[in-house]
Amino acid sequence: MKFDLLTPALVELDLSAGDLLALPVFNVDAPPHGLAGLVDWRLHGALSRLLADRGRFPGEEPSTEAGSFQAEAEERLLLPAGRKVPFDWVLFYGLGPAKGYGMERYRIAVDGLVQAVSGLKLRRIGLVLPAWREAGVTARASVEILLRGLWARKVGIKEPLDELLVIEEMDAHPDISESAHNFLTRIAPSTM
Repeated sequence: MKFDLLTPALVELDLSAGDLLALPVFNVDAPPHGLAGLVDWRLHGALSRLLADRGRFPGEEPSTEAGSFQAEAEERLLLPAGRKVPFDWVLFYGLGPAKGYGMERYRIAVDGLVQAVSGLKLRRIGLVLPAWREAGVTARASVEILLRGLWARKVGIKEPLDELLVIEEMDAHPDISESAHNFLTRIAPSTM
C-alpha cells in the first residue's frame, strides 16, 4: 500500500486525486471547520445546509427525513465531489459532540470510518484522522489505530487499499510517517 501525507490546504488537495475523501465533523460544526469546511465551501455549502437544519425550532428534535445529516457519532454522508474536489466522492463522517470526545470515541470513529471505507470497496482514499488531538491520542497512535483497523477488515485481498493519503497538519507528519512506516514494515512487509 502506498502511504502519503498532505497538509489540510486546498492547494495541496488539488494536486492529489482519489476515489474517496473522508472528513470528520463534530455535530456542533455549522459551518464545519478545517478541511471539512473548505471542501463544504467547494461543494456550495451542501454539508452546512444539512448541519444548520434551519427549519428546526428550539427544543424540536432534528429532522429524520431522508438526506438529513446531524454529524452524530457513526453517522455518514456520502456526496459526489463533482469537479470541485479531485476525488470522486466525499464522505463526511460524524463524531458526535465535541464534549467528552476521548480515546474510546476516537476508536469508535476510526472503526466506523474503516467500516465505511471497506464497505465501499474503493482503492484510493484520502482522509483526515478523526480529531485525534481533541481525543488526547498521539499522532503515532492515531495512524496505527487506523492501519490496524484497515488490516483487520481486509478480506480476500493482499492489502486493504492501493493508496492511503492522510491529511494532517505539518507538525504531525514526522510522527505519523514514522508510525505508518513501522506498522507497514512490521505488519505488512509486502507493502514496502
